[in-house]
Amino acid sequence: MTAATQQSQERADQSPSNRTLGDAAGSIAGKFESAAAEKAESAVSGRGFATLLGWVAENVIAVTRIGSDVADLAVRNLRLAGRKDLARLGVQQARTEDKLERLLAEVEQLEAELRRSREADRKPNR
Repeated sequence: MTAATQQSQERADQSPSNRTLGDAAGSIAGKFESAAAEKAESAVSGRGFATLLGWVAENVIAVTRIGSDVADLAVRNLRLAGRKDLARLGVQQARTEDKLERLLAEVEQLEAELRRSREADRKPNR
């Protein structure tokens, strides 16, 4: 036999074993995949899975509601003023400023009366 013939015969000997190994791996993977799909279908098709899925959905909704309530309480406890609060505070501030202006006017009138009274007391003594 020549060297080229010998190499081709070795390749022919190796090819079927490689193909067999690849086919075996593919076959095992296919069997595993079909078995896993069958088990998943049997788990999902039952009434228990639907019940479990319903419970999970209810719990997710409940946790979401609790989270939003906690966020609302946190904002409320931070005592951040909203638009209505600011408008109310503006009205209160305007009322307070009006009262202070009236008080200042009264104080100025009392000071003027006190000055007149002191001046009147000084005039007769001269």
